[in-house]
Amino acid sequence: MNVGVDKIYGLRYDVIFKNVFRRKHLLRQFFRDIYSEEIKDIVYLDKETLKENKNISYGISDLLIDTNGTRIIWEMQNKDLHNMDIRIEMAYSREYAGQYANKKYSNIIPVKAFLILNYIQGKPLTLKEYKEIDNRINEMFGKYRDTRIWNIREALKKKGTIDYEYALLYNLDEFEVEKARKILKRLKKKKRFSELVRLIELYNADKEIYMQIKREEMKRMTFDEMTYDLRKDFMKEGIAKGLKKGQKEGRKEGRKEGRKEEKKEIASNLLSLGIDIDTIMKATNLKKEQILDCQNANKMKV
Repeated sequence: MNVGVDKIYGLRYDVIFKNVFRRKHLLRQFFRDIYSEEIKDIVYLDKETLKENKNISYGISDLLIDTNGTRIIWEMQNKDLHNMDIRIEMAYSREYAGQYANKKYSNIIPVKAFLILNYIQGKPLTLKEYKEIDNRINEMFGKYRDTRIWNIREALKKKGTIDYEYALLYNLDEFEVEKARKILKRLKKKKRFSELVRLIELYNADKEIYMQIKREEMKRMTFDEMTYDLRKDFMKEGIAKGLKKGQKEGRKEGRKEGRKEEKKEIASNLLSLGIDIDTIMKATNLKKEQILDCQNANKMKV
């Protein structure tokens, strides 16, 4: 494990997720433990799965698998984008339409969707209504439509279960580093998780992969999420200064000053993660000279 890291990353990051589960015995074990689904002859249809780990694309965390005369769509979504239902319906449609282009109806292969969600889903009433609709569709189409969901956030409430321990390995970066290391050490002693833990440690120890995950983490966050705490602090300071100059103009000046300092702080953080200057200019609307000033300030801190 790298010394001095600020986080330990788990299975919810693509570069780790896809490299771990390209190992078929680990994929079988996960499906057996989480979905109670026995899968045998695995053929990866998603070409991205077969790439070397340093070339894996961002933003692709789903796998397409052929097994036991069934096609399985396996998708992970870390944030509630309020579109998972339509995404899955489109995935079903795409797979069946692609099959029908080359086959007769009698030769269509059943498709299943296995989902990993990392957020609490909507309001209970809405969920209940959606589940009832989903059940009716499943009953109507039988083996040709089977959707199963594993929710990490719900699993984290079930201490002492297999679901809980898998969920810990997905969201390791939400714990302090020492706490994450203790989790890995404990689970490494268990036969079911020992290889998973070893691989997670391996990818976190590779500096190039670690920085790739850092960049992936930045891409995963929205601008508002990334800057929320900074905005809150700087806006407080800016408004405090502005109020001293007088009400309306003071607030305006304070907000302006807060936004300016906030952007500089964001630029400094992005520079420390190795993000290129052109990308930072687009993200912050700062001029190149201002970003270079931040870069020089970072060097002085070192």
